[in-house]
Amino acid sequence: MTHAHKNLKRQAVNVSLPAELVHNARRLSVNISAVAEAALAKTVQDVEFQAWSSANKGGFEALNELIEHEGLPLKRLRLF
Repeated sequence: MTHAHKNLKRQAVNVSLPAELVHNARRLSVNISAVAEAALAKTVQDVEFQAWSSANKGGFEALNELIEHEGLPLKRLRLF
């Protein structure tokens, strides 16, 4: 769990999990809510990144094409 999520307003949700998994998690003192929150936050981040990448794909392709034809911007200033 990131620090940014700790102070946000909480909302109770129902989640169905396999009984044996819940039993083992509790036996091992695993915080199910924290694990679920971390996994959900990571999934949301990944899906948002995929959406951003798709939305900007044309721009990336155009920049790559420009670099192929004209070289890197400011190449003349590179010292290596």
